[in-house]
Amino acid sequence: MYRHVARVIVWAVVAAVPVGAIQAQGSPRRCPKLLGTAETRVRNKAYRERNLLWTSREASGITVVHSNPRWEKVPLLSFGGLTLEARAGRGTVVVRLSNKLARKLGCQPGRYRIRRDDSIGRGTRALALLGDYVLVAHGGQLGFLAPPEAKRPRWLLAWTLRGATIRPPRGGQPQARRPPPKRPPPKRPPPKRPPRHEARKPRRR
Repeated sequence: MYRHVARVIVWAVVAAVPVGAIQAQGSPRRCPKLLGTAETRVRNKAYRERNLLWTSREASGITVVHSNPRWEKVPLLSFGGLTLEARAGRGTVVVRLSNKLARKLGCQPGRYRIRRDDSIGRGTRALALLGDYVLVAHGGQLGFLAPPEAKRPRWLLAWTLRGATIRPPRGGQPQARRPPPKRPPPKRPPPKRPPRHEARKPRRR
């Protein structure tokens, strides 16, 4: 009898916890239509290595060094039915999938872990996990995901052009730095000529 009661209590506790929460704490759940497959991860990694060089998060902002001339800004993106919650550990973040979007994708609702090079829906790649933010490529452009309560960071874009690092000016679009004008060589003073000796006129007696 006691064993039967214990089983009922354990089952009631498990049933009260969302399936997504249990899966997010343990091994990551996979939803191919949301996070992609192993093949898409390989393509996403190749895309990241081809376009993104490195990122750096500091107190002044987040620096993104890349080689894609189309990446000019980093707007905040939002996907209906998908909410970024927080970091789940090293190299992963947690997103919550709504019931409506889960039915559309044919997946279970709840929490899912996202890693770098995962897909986020169709046409979106996770490029870098930066604390509470996820830098993504969406439709060939940059963007980022953030929890609803997170503040918007300052993004500093820099791209490389023939080995030269270029940064955008404040409040403007990225522009190539022009080389400084060449200064003319300093003028040399004319050479000193020896003084001329004037011929003296003979005195008249």
